[in-house]
Parts: sequence; structure tokens; C-alpha cells
Amino acid sequence: MRFFRRSPSRELWQGTPVVVRWGFVWDDNYGELGPVSGEVLLLADGSLLRRMEAYEIGLPPGSESFSPWEPVDWWGGENDRVAALRRLQGDGYDLREPGPTPIDATSSGPWPPRPRPRPVVRRGRWWR
Repeated sequence: MRFFRRSPSRELWQGTPVVVRWGFVWDDNYGELGPVSGEVLLLADGSLLRRMEAYEIGLPPGSESFSPWEPVDWWGGENDRVAALRRLQGDGYDLREPGPTPIDATSSGPWPPRPRPRPVVRRGRWWR
């Protein structure tokens, strides 16, 4: 049986259209944080929200868990998906398809195994 734990941060985007949602992996290349993963949500008003993937003890195998959504304070207000894609990739974010957890939930699952996430840019064309 699947479960969904609702996010306490839903009010951050309610009423604002979502432009795009991506999963990401980011590595600081200095070894202090190591690679981290999560999701970003680009909104029509130019704000960018981020949630980090978390590991909860006791979740069934195949489940996902995330921190609540938080605004990205260094984001400059860009709401064009191609410009946002280029900027995030330029800042070292490896963007991919988001996972199955809905944007208004912090954890869900269990989910069947999925294939390796597709990259956002494929064969020179912008994806999504």
C-alpha cells in the first residue's frame, strides 16, 4: 500500500503556476558536503523552491523522503525554463526527471524500481 505524507510548506506555491519541476544531483567538488540530491520547483513568479532528499529510518524499501520546500535565496527571479536550465547546470546541478513523490508531499511510497532517471538535455534538444 502506498502512502503520502503531506508537506507543511504547500503555501509557498499555492496559487502560483509551476513552470517546471526537476530532480537534481549537486556536488560541491570540495568534499565538504559531497553529492546531494533533491528537487527544484520553478514558479511563474520567478521564485525557485528546493527540497533536499532525506533518508528516514523505518520507511519501506522503494520509498522517497524529502525536506519541506524552501525558497532559494540566491535565485535572481528568472522564470524562463531554458534560462533556468542553463543557469542551474552552469552552477553544477545535474538535472533529471523528478521522482514520483507529489509536490505537496514530503514522503511517499513504496514505488516499484524505476529505470535510471533521464537527463534533462537529450540529443541537443530541451526536454520538458
